[in-house]
Amino acid sequence: MHISLFNKNHLVNQEVIDLCIKNVESGHKALYELSVKYVYAVVSRYVKINHVHKDIVQEIYANVFSHIDSYDPNKGTFKVWIRKIAVNQSLTFLRKKNNFNSMLPLTEGINKNFSTELDLRSFERENVSKILNKMPVGYKTVFMMSVIDGYNHDDISKLLNISKGTSRSQLNRAKFWLKNRLPKKTKFQAHGSL
Repeated sequence: MHISLFNKNHLVNQEVIDLCIKNVESGHKALYELSVKYVYAVVSRYVKINHVHKDIVQEIYANVFSHIDSYDPNKGTFKVWIRKIAVNQSLTFLRKKNNFNSMLPLTEGINKNFSTELDLRSFERENVSKILNKMPVGYKTVFMMSVIDGYNHDDISKLLNISKGTSRSQLNRAKFWLKNRLPKKTKFQAHGSL
């Protein structure tokens, strides 16, 4: 392995991708080492069961190496491309374990006038992550896809095989659930709201 395959920003560059397309082992190793922490982070956001992360990540890289020639840098960064694969593989696992069709539209149990606006300015990322790990899987999946990974309700509905209305209601329920579990505002506010 040549150290030159790793750039100072720890990003997968075109040289590494070209080596992978040519099926060169040093390219595969470099791509894996440069991206595996990120891939694990994506998987762990969606799947709470730690002992299956390794298997999911293995499937992701099998997919990445099989389809590396379909990566088009003109359509987005490699990070976005591999994140899409990681999210899809995580959803595949969740589909096997959970029935997303059991997600119900928002019709009862929540006051129709409640606000789903969340103010996360005073909370550290780790604290929000711990709370998210306790969120019911249906809420969390839609929340992660929408708020964290930027999918729209049309894409979420297709990927989870649910209606757009159900996607919207699951997001609202997730925000409501999260809002009721976050500590009340403190005087220390740093950045943004959700």
